[in-house]
Amino acid sequence: MECDPNHSRGSKRRRPSFFGNCNANEPEPKRITISEILNLAVDDERHVPTAYATHESSCHHTSTACVNSNQISPFNPEKQYICFGTITDISGTCQFMRASRAQEFTIHLDDSQTFHCIDDTSIKGQIDLGLTYITDALRDEQELELEITCSIDATQSSKTKFTTPLSTPCQLKVTLFGPVSLFEEVGSFFEDHNLYLQDPVSCSRNVLYRNPHKLSVDCDPPLWTSDINREHSNLMVVETTQPRPELIDILNSQEDLVETKQPGSIRSVMQRHQLQALTFMLQREQGWAWHDGRVDLWEFVSESTGSYFVNRVSDADQTEAPPQFYGGIIADPMGLGKTLSMISLVASDLLVDRNDPNSITGANAEESSGRTLIVVPPPLLDSWEEQLKQHVFPNSIPWRRHHGKSRVTNDSDLEESLVVLTTYHTVSSEWKSSSDQQPSFLFNTRWRRIILDEAHFIRNSDSRMARAICSINSVSRWAVTGTPIQNRLGDLTALLKFLQVYPYSEEHKFNTDISHLWKIGKVDEAVKRLKRLAGCILLRRPKTVIQLPPRHDFQHFVELAQAERDLYQAFKMHTLSHIEQALSADGKFKRTHSYANMLQRIEAMRMVCNLGLYYKMRYDLETYNEQTSQNWTAVAQQMFNIRRGISSIQCRLCYCPADSTENAFYEIEPPAMSTFSQCPEFVCSTCVSTRSHPVVFKSCSHETICPFANISTDIFETDDMPKLTMNQLSDGLPTKISMLISDLQSQPHDVKCVVFSSWRTTLEIIEVGLKHACIPCLRFDGKVAQKDRHAVIERFRKDPTIRVLLVTLSCGAVGLTLTEASRAYLMEPHWNPTLEDQALARIHRIGQTKEVNTIRFIVRDSFEERVVELQKSKTDLAEVIHRQNESSQPDGAQRPLEWLKALI
Repeated sequence: MECDPNHSRGSKRRRPSFFGNCNANEPEPKRITISEILNLAVDDERHVPTAYATHESSCHHTSTACVNSNQISPFNPEKQYICFGTITDISGTCQFMRASRAQEFTIHLDDSQTFHCIDDTSIKGQIDLGLTYITDALRDEQELELEITCSIDATQSSKTKFTTPLSTPCQLKVTLFGPVSLFEEVGSFFEDHNLYLQDPVSCSRNVLYRNPHKLSVDCDPPLWTSDINREHSNLMVVETTQPRPELIDILNSQEDLVETKQPGSIRSVMQRHQLQALTFMLQREQGWAWHDGRVDLWEFVSESTGSYFVNRVSDADQTEAPPQFYGGIIADPMGLGKTLSMISLVASDLLVDRNDPNSITGANAEESSGRTLIVVPPPLLDSWEEQLKQHVFPNSIPWRRHHGKSRVTNDSDLEESLVVLTTYHTVSSEWKSSSDQQPSFLFNTRWRRIILDEAHFIRNSDSRMARAICSINSVSRWAVTGTPIQNRLGDLTALLKFLQVYPYSEEHKFNTDISHLWKIGKVDEAVKRLKRLAGCILLRRPKTVIQLPPRHDFQHFVELAQAERDLYQAFKMHTLSHIEQALSADGKFKRTHSYANMLQRIEAMRMVCNLGLYYKMRYDLETYNEQTSQNWTAVAQQMFNIRRGISSIQCRLCYCPADSTENAFYEIEPPAMSTFSQCPEFVCSTCVSTRSHPVVFKSCSHETICPFANISTDIFETDDMPKLTMNQLSDGLPTKISMLISDLQSQPHDVKCVVFSSWRTTLEIIEVGLKHACIPCLRFDGKVAQKDRHAVIERFRKDPTIRVLLVTLSCGAVGLTLTEASRAYLMEPHWNPTLEDQALARIHRIGQTKEVNTIRFIVRDSFEERVVELQKSKTDLAEVIHRQNESSQPDGAQRPLEWLKALI
């Protein structure tokens, strides 16, 4: 029950005396937030509060009439009875032996905590103890009449019976009627408890409505409860949204830099902010600014008593000169053209005159190969080569790829190259920790410069990948990422270690000088120090530094058709029922297996929101048994895809992320398959191949090895399906997809649109609907061969008849420029909001000339709303649900199941 600022009158009144049993000195019941619940969920000593398990409401209003004692007495005009409004979402638990088709029913309060259904006395329930102060006070006031309904999720077949009562979350909705004389007192009571009355939607009586928490003036026309019903009859709601604030935004800096002259080998016209970025990078490659007047991390001080060096972050001083440092972090937001800025830095090497001593300063004075190594995620290899062709005059900056069948085999392959492009996994696979093995040229070359694109790939400094990258010998080191801080300050320490910026390349020093201050509450000092550090080595400008057309973000809330809602509720109830059985003391399911099965069920609930009744053509609800315990090999790949879709997965042995689709880019032969265990733990292909001896390699960390299977990390889309036709969609298009098609039909023919979804199945049905509506479209997903992807994008850009591009998030979130489009749709909220932002940045970036509109579809009263709440809390769901204790502990898998139950 959240405070609605539009309903607040902004005034305090005395506590009404007739609520005498409510102790004014009692502390107000604490309302628990999503973030607090998630913190509780990972605490091994505590359990998820019952109150949160009933957070979601699934109201489908029916005609109701219920009571303070038995039946509401007839309306008496002489008493001037009015409706004050409704208190919603008073949470509790219902128990029943057989499912009811009624989703909402009238109840009778037996006392302040217990109640029963008037029409079916076998349904009983209890109100959460922390909320009984409300019902206790309302029952004591004899002049108030209460209309109380209970909402539960009980859409299973009426033939379904349970051997023991099934508990399910429920919500009570209490509508208050009484004499006008109670107007002030009712308002004061709820305000004092930080609760606010809402509109009485589907009220059973048509009476005058006066809400003490709703602003009104005496001259307003009378409002009747029947008018409220008409106001709330719309099925579709569209809301505007604002961009999510990020911690990194406090580090915006370097806005007043001068512009360096554009290098002659760059043929594209660079924008002002890109030339300023080049200035910043050239200054940083001169090393510490001890003598040129620039503000830097280290300051040289010379006094009569001697000279010393001062750390401007911590104010510590030392007599020894700190090790030299060349490089930094380019952290501009997505869409500001960071790639061209980095190419211009490489191009500046061509301006160095080796015969002029004045040019040989800073990093240029250091001995090196003169070449730049650029490390990227595999999908960006093609993008970098395309950018080099687009922005650089032919033959001025020769490059070559070191990957797959294009790997460098000897030094002669590099004679004409100034740039080498490779991938993180290539570096990791060629890194040899043993000194008796011949190192790859990547590690026995002293590079002029190394550039990490999407540098947050090494945010775990303990991973094999991060250690391999840090071991490369280079004069200058650059980290390029729009998200250097994703979830915690620790993300930044991995980049500082790679940069070798003294003294903060050591994590303990960063923690002592900055992180520790944050933890002990000295936030202002911590922020001040972080800004000082960032101001010296990090370049971050707001997106407003470029004149992009405005972007408007909308949330489109969807109401499912009744048949779709019934199907969704059936999945939800079956999921809750299985969790109940898995949590029970005598449950027949092994809890780790049930946990994996629950993730599948949650994925099904999300897909039903998109596919509606068509989902039944792909899966039968009854087939959702405990198959994960019977044949892990058959479901391991799907489970891995679901888990990675929720959040990142790391190898248990080397800590490298399973974020990239490396296997799809091997053109000679793929590496060994990775493994995924039922526990669930992941071992990457590199560790499988290098630790294959049974004494060395264990698929999981448990004493008794859990079932495991080989999986591929190049499959990210979590579904597959055969081709279908409109005739197969006998029930018509799903509601959400039908709304999308209608919106696309309403757009002018010259507006190009991009539709993103996590699932190919969703795009398949959208494609059928578009063909039926005679709207040409193209597909860009995991089934499009790498060699064909460029042609698909080029056709979308240049063919005026193609209005729509259908893209999976796993393929389209990075590496694409789609500025020909000005409208984007996200078909469902993704677990990772950063992935959503990256996808939308494909169209709102440099080169966009039109206003951009983005639409996110969200189904009301569904798990999709829970995902949106998790996005707002910036919580890593995988970090929560993966906290399963060792199998030797009896409750090891129970708490994740409890948390999943609460989340549902």
